[in-house]
Amino acid sequence: MKKVPLIMLFLMFITSWALSTDFTLEISEVYSNALPNYIGSRFVELYNPLTYDVDITSWRLEILQPDDTIVTIPITMSAFIPSYGFFLIGIGSISEPWNYQWPAPDVLSLDANLPAMDTGVRLVDGEGHVIDALGWGAVSDNEFYEEVPQVNPNMGSSIERKSGVVHDEYQGNSYDTGNNYNDTYIRPEPQPQNTSSPPEDPSANVQDYSVGVLKALYGE
Repeated sequence: MKKVPLIMLFLMFITSWALSTDFTLEISEVYSNALPNYIGSRFVELYNPLTYDVDITSWRLEILQPDDTIVTIPITMSAFIPSYGFFLIGIGSISEPWNYQWPAPDVLSLDANLPAMDTGVRLVDGEGHVIDALGWGAVSDNEFYEEVPQVNPNMGSSIERKSGVVHDEYQGNSYDTGNNYNDTYIRPEPQPQNTSSPPEDPSANVQDYSVGVLKALYGE
């Protein structure tokens, strides 16, 4: 009987496991506690760690309010997040315009409220499934954070998801262990990215390595 080399067995196992893993979009950065001059430039950024574009038409962003009500920003336009790319949801007002020095939002809401502290946001698909949640401070609803919320950001700082155990600015924002405090960090200055921003390949740092294994095996 011909023996299969151990490395081949390992690759077969990890590939099978990788193919069964449900990769999802991530809430990659949130800027809520804006500087006074940039109140109209708060945002929630999404990241796509998948090897294909994702249609998010009819999805929505939900924001927990101080009175425990939920404000919704629907994505009613035809919208795709490119592979390894970003999608920017801006939150401003008519009297406080978006910061023109930043990339333009892919969706801009002028009537939503993103509280600076003690709240959370979640991404919901067209069928009502919660894809990701990110909370900070004393969040009153555990449906708006994962395990442990991040701390409240200082004014002018944002919350950004890491690329991996060791964060690399150019390898995306796909680190997700199901713990907001562990998976994100406080970024001193926000860096919003939209669908026109350069893609960032997560395969070198994705926490379960399955994207990188699939690339190595199939050359995708």
